[in-house]
Amino acid sequence: PVVLSGKLNGVTPTNGVTVRLEKDETKPFGDSYKPSGMTAATANGGGYSFTVKPERNTQYRVVAQASPPVTSAPRLVLVRPLIGLRVSTQAPRAGSFVRFSGRVQPARNGAFALVQRRGSTGRFVTVGRATLRASSPGSTYSVRVRVRSSGAYRVKLAENAELTNGFSRTVTLTTR
Repeated sequence: PVVLSGKLNGVTPTNGVTVRLEKDETKPFGDSYKPSGMTAATANGGGYSFTVKPERNTQYRVVAQASPPVTSAPRLVLVRPLIGLRVSTQAPRAGSFVRFSGRVQPARNGAFALVQRRGSTGRFVTVGRATLRASSPGSTYSVRVRVRSSGAYRVKLAENAELTNGFSRTVTLTTR
């Protein structure tokens, strides 16, 4: 959840004014605001807040029901997917396969989960990929990757118009 808060200025009185939260889930943002169904009344000093849990990148603004109406500047809330990671073993034999699996929320059926290994330069390099499949809730993935040497691994879901880059926790595999 994300708390969007602000303070109403330029209106008298500032307390008890109804403010309406509007959202724009289109890309590019800025021209398709729709009511979110959430309203609040300003407190003493004009403060207000909303708690939202968007499922995709969303731009928000607040419209105060004053005379004349006052509209806030837009605020973009980026959503990062939650990526779970399980490995079949953390101590594989050198050259053997390790199964990487997990769940992704929100669902991204058909997208690719990229298994990445940290290279000698510190950058992550993709060593395997799996197509996300429908599951409830979210999507799941499963892929076998040959592990030749010890290293740090993670799973990445690349950004798109709906979500920003997502990463699982990093696991260390130690070959024997």
